[in-house]
Parts: sequence; structure tokens; C-alpha cells
Amino acid sequence: MVLAPTNPPATAVSSNNGMMNLGIYSIISALYLIISHESKSLSNSPSDGTASSSFFSITKIMSIIFLAIIWLTQFMLTFMSLQKQCNTPNYGLAAWSSFATFALLFVPLFVCLEYNYTWLRPFGNTFGYLMNKLNGLASFMHGIKKTKSDNDKVQEYLDYMNEDPWALFSMLSTYDNADDEIKASKKFDDLKESYLNESRDDTKETFVNYVRVKENIAKFVFYVLTLNFMADLTFIVAQENSPCAINIDEVNDAASFKPKPNPAGTKPPVVFKTTE
Repeated sequence: MVLAPTNPPATAVSSNNGMMNLGIYSIISALYLIISHESKSLSNSPSDGTASSSFFSITKIMSIIFLAIIWLTQFMLTFMSLQKQCNTPNYGLAAWSSFATFALLFVPLFVCLEYNYTWLRPFGNTFGYLMNKLNGLASFMHGIKKTKSDNDKVQEYLDYMNEDPWALFSMLSTYDNADDEIKASKKFDDLKESYLNESRDDTKETFVNYVRVKENIAKFVFYVLTLNFMADLTFIVAQENSPCAINIDEVNDAASFKPKPNPAGTKPPVVFKTTE
């Protein structure tokens, strides 16, 4: 980084805006997950609850578009930060630093979250639990499950679900690679035989969607935390390697905490005064 002489016009020296990055990435991630949730709900048949696994499925195309938007957003944020910091920002530096942190940090996380459903449990069973509880999960389960059974084991399980429905949902997943015992759609079919009342056609879809909401909330928290860290790391990498010129007077003024001198002949204001 080259220090420019003090004659050029002053340029505002500001650090990377973390709150702005957090807000932008939160909006992008929320929109992607909402659209993904709705597309999976529409594309899934009531019988299986699983999405198409072809390469050109809507879900995978949306994932590619989401990743492209994330990289372009990171590039723009990095360039804007360098533009505030430098008199001559470097497009190439903003591009490669954004792509490097994006490819090494966010892409691996995104892929892992798409195929490892167990990674979602920490945030899914905390923030996801809160969202589903506010969305009426308990009342939904109380409305579809039986209240009495002649079988003691069945009655014991009904009482267990009545005390805490989340004990069931906490282990369920909508991923295709999950074990059959914890797949939400198959679990609903198993429960329907002995534990649930005659249900409407959309009951299974609602049951699966509660599990999907839990997973999407977990992804959202992972995305936002990782992207905000990625934005800070990208700015640091770009700033350290930037050959731009900055105004040394602006840097010194920003780093100076000295109080402004009082005009000659004036006394500083008295904040408080003690007397005996």
C-alpha cells in the first residue's frame, strides 16, 4: 500500500461495514431458502416427500444461481470497501480475493450442508425449534395424533409425544440420504398406522414442512455467520494486498484521539465542581 502525498483531495477512510454485509446476506439467504422451500413443497408428491435428484432439477439450478449471486455480491462489497479506502481501487484484486474466500470457505460449507443433515441439528434444534413452536407445531401434533389406545406400548408413546412433540421432530430429516427411520415422510407413514387419526390429504405435507423449516432455519444461521466472516476476511486480504494510494492525512486524523485545542484566551468548560 502506497501513501499518497497530502495534497490530493481527502478521501473518507472507513472500515468494512459489517452490519451492512450482515443485512445484505441475510436478505439474500432468506429469499433463497424461502423460494427453495416453496419449490420443494410444490415438486414433492404426497407419497414420497423427496425431491428430484437429477442434475438439472430446479433445486440444483437454484443452488447454482444462489452461489453466483453470493460471489457477485461479495465482489461488489469488496470493491466498494476498497473504493472508500483507496484513491485507485483495483477491480482485479477485488475479484480474486472475493473468489478465493468464496471458493475456500463458503462453497465447501454449502456443499456439506446440502449432503450432511446431521450438521443442521445444532441450529435446527435451537432456532428451528423456536420457529416451529411459534408456528404451532404442538397444536398441530395434538390435532392429528390419537389420544387413547388399547395397546399399552402405543399409549406410552402417545403420552411421550403429548409431553414433548419436539423429541420426535428433533431427529427427523427430509434429506434423501437419511436413514429410513428418520426420514420425515416415511416416519409419518409409520405413525399413521397406529398413532395418528384419519388425516386430511395435506397433513403429511404439513408434517414434512415442519421438518424442512427446521432445516432451513439451521442453514440460514450457518449461511449468515459464514458469509459475514467471509466478507471481513475478504476485505482484510484485499486491503493487505492492495497497491492503492491513500491520503496519509485522513489516516492520521482517523487514528488520532487528541482533543481539539481551545482557542487562545478561553477556558475549558467545567463539567463538575466539588467544594468543601
